[in-house]
Amino acid sequence: MDPVVVNERFKKKVLSRGGGSVQGLQRCFGIIDKDKSGSLSMKEFTRVLQLYKLDMSPPEIKALWEFYDKDGSGTISMTELTLGLRESLSGLRLELVMKAFVKMDTDGSGELTFEDIQDIYDVSKHPSVLNKTMTKEEALSDFLSRFEGEGGNGDGVVTTEEWVLYFAGVSGAIENDEFFGTMMANAWGIDYLPQSFLDSLKKRLKMRAQQRAGPQENPKMVLKKTFAYFDSDKSKLVDIHEFKSAMDSLVPGLDDNEKRMLFQHFDEDGNGSISYDEFVKFVWDN
Repeated sequence: MDPVVVNERFKKKVLSRGGGSVQGLQRCFGIIDKDKSGSLSMKEFTRVLQLYKLDMSPPEIKALWEFYDKDGSGTISMTELTLGLRESLSGLRLELVMKAFVKMDTDGSGELTFEDIQDIYDVSKHPSVLNKTMTKEEALSDFLSRFEGEGGNGDGVVTTEEWVLYFAGVSGAIENDEFFGTMMANAWGIDYLPQSFLDSLKKRLKMRAQQRAGPQENPKMVLKKTFAYFDSDKSKLVDIHEFKSAMDSLVPGLDDNEKRMLFQHFDEDGNGSISYDEFVKFVWDN
């Protein structure tokens, strides 16, 4: 059996269990690793898979072992195992997950604690708080414990590693990037512009420019002239207020948050202005 193919199946089986799946595997690893060496033999690794209730045949387990025991040492560590699973969360998804973490980590410590979330995560509508079987403090602690997975250490601290591994599990059950991005934005209040939104905006801007240009004028120049009209100092740069005014003129109906996120999307260096020449290139970029 091809170890790479078997590992992909293994990752899908683990991550399909959703958030907490990787931490659950870590918990099983810790139970079997009785000498707390942080490493397992192949026999112990097989017991971990059985304890985690993964239905894998002996040939599959042998191939999986070969995949992780790359140096032929006869042992594999939990770090090697979880890094392989973490790799499934990359690119845009990892960026969004870390955006959410940074927003929640109010003291910038690199860890989430009760103090971080008590003022920004609302548990007043939590069913157990509403029926008074749980206090708000208990509900917040329960929220934090989710990121430790099954049988976590209950220390009330969520590290970036635990956070990322939790969402590796969530991500494994979601095929579509835009659905994942929208879910993260709605759940954690972070900025996210779906590619479908940007594509639709480009079409609307082209159509409006072509309508204004008519048969005699270049629609690209019409788009530039619209931004130039709102460029008060004629610098070929617009600040956020000038950008919003131009967008209101071209594609009315965008809400203020969408215009803000659009501006930040193009203000890559964060200097508070964008070149409308570059924006026009974006619209006509095929």
